[in-house]
Amino acid sequence: MVNSGRIGSLGRSEDEQGVENVIVSNVDFMSTDNGVRIKTWGKDSKSFVRNIVFQHINMKMVKNPIIINQHYCLDKPCPKKESGVEVSNVRYEDIQGTSNTEVAVMLDCSKDKPCTDIVMGNVNLVLQMVYGSAQASCNNANGLANDVVVPFTPCLKRDLLLT
Repeated sequence: MVNSGRIGSLGRSEDEQGVENVIVSNVDFMSTDNGVRIKTWGKDSKSFVRNIVFQHINMKMVKNPIIINQHYCLDKPCPKKESGVEVSNVRYEDIQGTSNTEVAVMLDCSKDKPCTDIVMGNVNLVLQMVYGSAQASCNNANGLANDVVVPFTPCLKRDLLLT
């Protein structure tokens, strides 16, 4: 399911179909809880999210500008299961703006099915508040940072071919 720049909730049932070949482009988010988001349930699944592009996006006062959450759960307490949804080939290009929270980029992926081929380029997200700076949080994600990526996202390798 794709809804207003958000992809999810996937993996609620084991045999659910996946989402692929989606482009989300030219979107403005203002004072929202989430910007571009991929959300999967922390359950066994044969589903997937792949070949996704988020591009030309502006964020203003967004709580979670860029987020992949593969541990979504409504039950309290959550069973702490890893998602079986495979997330791969997700590109974030030309995304600018402000975050209401310190963690502007959260890539919280599954230990069982880590996120692969995450690519960011020309991303500049700053903290809305006067003091402090935006941060990124990575769990079980890997990929590449092309061009400028702010905040620094430690799970993404710098493209060494850039000069």
